[in-house]
Amino acid sequence: MLYPTLNQPIICIVIFLAGFMSGFIFDLFNLFKLSLNKIKGVSIFFDFLSVFLSFFVYFIVNLYINFGQFRFYVVLLFLLGLCLQRGTSTIFMTILKNIHLKNKK
Repeated sequence: MLYPTLNQPIICIVIFLAGFMSGFIFDLFNLFKLSLNKIKGVSIFFDFLSVFLSFFVYFIVNLYINFGQFRFYVVLLFLLGLCLQRGTSTIFMTILKNIHLKNKK
């Protein structure tokens, strides 16, 4: 065993936070897509770039924290953090748009 069992909670928290932070990569590139939507192919390029950078973040964090061991729970925690951030981001943006529309009237 490469590391003691006591490190498992730290691994879970760090992988989850890495997934959560990867959600911000998708938000950032969605902003770029919205501002450059008139150029053909920009949507596909930014989608590819955000997936690539998200995978790169997962790979580096997993290599540094978990010694590169590819486990199901590590991928699941990363995806859970990513989905949680994307879900809360969507809800937050909807609330902000509603507030903005009410104040605009």
